[in-house]
Amino acid sequence: MVSDVKNELVELCGDALEERGYEVLLLDMQHPTRSRRFNPIKLVCELAEVGDEQGAEQEAENVAAALVPEEREGQASHWVASARGILTATILYVALSDECPTERKHMATVCRVINEGTEGTGEDPSTPLKTLFRSLPEGHPARGFASQFLSSGGNELRSILSTLKVHLRMFSSRSVAWATSASDIDPRHVLTDKTALFLHVMDEGSPYNALFSVLFDQLYKAVYLVADSNGGRLPRRLAILGDEWGNLPKVGCLPSLLSLGRSYGVSWYGSIQNVSQLNKYGEHDGRRKILANCGVKIALKLGEQEDRQYFTELVGKTTRHTKGTSASRGTSSSSSMSYSEHADDVIHAWDWVEMSPERDGAIVVKQAENGVPKTHAGTFRAPLTDCTNTPTKGHFGLGSREHEAAKRLACQRRLDDKATDRDMAVQTWCPAWPKTEDATGTVDDEWSAFDDRG
Repeated sequence: MVSDVKNELVELCGDALEERGYEVLLLDMQHPTRSRRFNPIKLVCELAEVGDEQGAEQEAENVAAALVPEEREGQASHWVASARGILTATILYVALSDECPTERKHMATVCRVINEGTEGTGEDPSTPLKTLFRSLPEGHPARGFASQFLSSGGNELRSILSTLKVHLRMFSSRSVAWATSASDIDPRHVLTDKTALFLHVMDEGSPYNALFSVLFDQLYKAVYLVADSNGGRLPRRLAILGDEWGNLPKVGCLPSLLSLGRSYGVSWYGSIQNVSQLNKYGEHDGRRKILANCGVKIALKLGEQEDRQYFTELVGKTTRHTKGTSASRGTSSSSSMSYSEHADDVIHAWDWVEMSPERDGAIVVKQAENGVPKTHAGTFRAPLTDCTNTPTKGHFGLGSREHEAAKRLACQRRLDDKATDRDMAVQTWCPAWPKTEDATGTVDDEWSAFDDRG
């Protein structure tokens, strides 16, 4: 499983992996037509179908939390919490509805229900959706999550709906709606079969990255299920190569993945620009837990003071021995020699600034592990070289910059050719709205571009 900002890894290595028998999957929100599909609420629907109501509620909450992120790290405002409640309630309503066809239970349908249910023409434009939730039977999971929405009105309601619709706007794109309308990517399939899954991650702060966060969390849930049915370990090792991991929003399962995943056969190789990119996970149980459970840490040139201080302390200290001499002159001259020792940093904070990875290599800190000889732990300076100077060049057919550029363009053309044969139509569903005094009907909006209500 590979996250990649430039999408170059699948373009350079995908064909070689296919030749080795891997099924190569790509989830690409920048070019959705080249992507495989991933329905973020499919797991909610599956849990609801088997009667696991609590599991469905928890997963719906996880999806809502990913799609409607916190305004500031570690702080969810009233508007955010209320918007998540509406989204969770609507996801559960769609997932549990017997009237909605299974193939139409996806995010485009969820968004259409929210938009049409809050676009009335009366004093309270949200009356249709409120009436729908109030009409649900007692004990329906959606009613509890919609409670704050049902009691809101005026400016408060407008702020809640504005917060929600801003984060759901991306699903109004026909290509994104298609890419999330079904699931060609099954986390359980990734764990059991010979699969290489590539994720084309967007720039930091892009709302589209929330889908990758949902996928990682659902993958981790699948790890538990698959490993438990296989004697406590996955049938195939899973390696997660997280390039530019800081661009992703908070992946809630990461701390647990690092602390427990090793026993299941899961490895995470993440790269970040600076340690502060992990602050989104929280200081107490998040960032510290992530750093403590990374058995190997590699540093190149460190530009941030916080990073220099962290790795200086991580590398540790050494004992410096000094020798001094003194002499006195007088009626009789004499001299003496003294010895002293003191602790000093192996690498000073200012040394990191002057390091060049090409010239000085990388600093590797490997912590000791149970059952592994002590000689396999410590701090090392590892040389670096371009991958075309290694056997990797032959394995993946790498070469000059011009050769690799041509190879990437050829892969893009193949992906575009496959897209021309796809049916990009997205079928959605909407309920028959209960009649109310405040809502005289629905209005045309961006969701009218899809099919009839069905």
